[in-house]
Amino acid sequence: IVSVEGFVWLGVDRMRSFPVFYSLPGKSGLRISDSVDKIISYTGKWKMNVPARNEFLATGYVTGNETLVEEIFQVQAAEIVEINTSDEPNGKRINSSVYSSYRTAMSVPERPSTSSSGKLVDELIQITNRISERLASSLGGRTAVIELSGGYDSRLVASMLKKHNYSQLICFSYGREGNPDMMRAEEVAGKLGIKFIPIIPSINIIYFHSFSFGVTDEPRTRTFFTEYRGHIPARLPFPPRLPYYLYR
Repeated sequence: IVSVEGFVWLGVDRMRSFPVFYSLPGKSGLRISDSVDKIISYTGKWKMNVPARNEFLATGYVTGNETLVEEIFQVQAAEIVEINTSDEPNGKRINSSVYSSYRTAMSVPERPSTSSSGKLVDELIQITNRISERLASSLGGRTAVIELSGGYDSRLVASMLKKHNYSQLICFSYGREGNPDMMRAEEVAGKLGIKFIPIIPSINIIYFHSFSFGVTDEPRTRTFFTEYRGHIPARLPFPPRLPYYLYR
């Protein structure tokens, strides 16, 4: 966060390790915090962002720079936001730019790639194998616990560790009994020959969610409760999910 002569710049790293939220300059002034609740305490108002709510219910998170609260925004991963705080700004009050992207050169017309799609796929496979080997080596023979869902990211981590002959693995999935995601995760674990533990949450978890919820995505408290409730032994390593896995 940088403030200089009528301008404020906000930025986060490409994994959004620390969230930054802000409300637009108005009667209550510009408010910036890592907590939406803190901003609400200053602005004194809270109104549900209905389109964002519908998106959250469908996907588990809110895309773009919006949150579940109207007029409170988030700085996105690898984004820099410039806010003009002067009384009479010339042009747009807010400008933003992204300094890092997952896009390949093939998807950027102004920077065409000389490599074919097949060559890029081969390169991706080599990189994924190299990262998986490093991950397996860093585990050092310890039992690794993988939060397995029906999605591709956690399945990639589990599959690559098995491919590189790392057998000390436990998988778990979290949610209501019989939900499709958990059933798919159990099926994947069975095919990979990995021990699978289903975790059914209790009503008490709501109180923990109210503390960890950031109004942009669902709380990531699953690994904590899995260990806390004794489903797995304490102090075992949890391999990271896909974004962190790729940046190892």
